[in-house]
Amino acid sequence: MQNKQGFKSVTELIEDFKNGEMKFNEKLEKTNFYFIDQIANGMQKGQLVVLGGRTGTGKTALALNIIDNIAINTNDDNGIFLYFSLEMTNAELVNRLMSKNMHAPISSIYQWRYKLRTKQLSPEQENEFSKLLEKCRRGNLWIIDETYNLEQIVQVIKNFVNQNIKINGICIDHLQILRTEIKSKSKYDQIAHITQILKEEAKKLNINIFLLSQLSRESAKNKKQEPDLYDLRESGTIEQDSDVVFLIYNNGENENGERFLNVKIAKNRNGKSGDVFPLLFMPRINKFLEPIGKDLNGNN
Repeated sequence: MQNKQGFKSVTELIEDFKNGEMKFNEKLEKTNFYFIDQIANGMQKGQLVVLGGRTGTGKTALALNIIDNIAINTNDDNGIFLYFSLEMTNAELVNRLMSKNMHAPISSIYQWRYKLRTKQLSPEQENEFSKLLEKCRRGNLWIIDETYNLEQIVQVIKNFVNQNIKINGICIDHLQILRTEIKSKSKYDQIAHITQILKEEAKKLNINIFLLSQLSRESAKNKKQEPDLYDLRESGTIEQDSDVVFLIYNNGENENGERFLNVKIAKNRNGKSGDVFPLLFMPRINKFLEPIGKDLNGNN
């Protein structure tokens, strides 16, 4: 019998499980990334997910691909996904999203827009360009490029909740430039406070919070070395509070300037960890391919 505080004994929990009354966290919607949807068991909601990498490895591009795919695979009724960008403007991020979904370099998109505004496109070309733009619309993906601190981000979340606007997930780019109002000279203490609060928010709202993080300077000096959890800056608290950690690192490039990347599942609280998965990153169109030659939206 449940007591007044809402606590339950193990016996009661076993009965809930037997009767189908036990609540399990929902799984994250499909990301179209094999290493997340299959190997990492799709990740359960209510988790703090860290995506770590050295500067310039493509953390933001990978995060955008993951989150945009989630937005594509969910209905607006499932809630909105908030992307807090502390480093790039919303215009820069939208350009990347258009490049990904239109399979075109950003420079080409700007040329099409210029020709559209100066009436240099034929009706057929204008119609085709409009169709491509429609593919990029996401009513359930919101980009916030204000340089908020932690407390302001939490307040923004509360404001949405108070307005009965459902939140389906959050991404913050990135941890090392996220400030907090706590009075501490120690960067370690500040990071510890941030990851603890974000972990609490993820659990309370039953959502995934994706947190981008840089690797340490020592790790950056040895670019060929496969990174590990201790390579995350202020790694102790990040390792402790995170549920899942993906580490992305370079593994060469081809003659077209496309980069071979590896993604390591460094931590996975509810699934397998330690595996490394290759990706091909095409910076010109901000898109990732699987080694088998299919893109991560299932197209040949």
